Amino acid sequence: MGGREKRVKSLAQILGELDWRIILKKAINSRPTSWGENPVIEWRNAGDTIYCALMSELRKRGYVI
Repeated sequence: MGGREKRVKSLAQILGELDWRIILKKAINSRPTSWGENPVIEWRNAGDTIYCALMSELRKRGYVI
């Protein structure tokens, strides 16, 4: 194989390389009411915003189509 094998990153490595401040900022900006004074009311929406921001960042890096 000539020492040119493609190394596959683990999920932990990929997540460790992300800038979580940017992901959380995107999540908060996409639905600020989920992150206000009483976030428990919209806990599901807060989770969805984190998921969407994470997927956006992974798409940008080419991990998700």
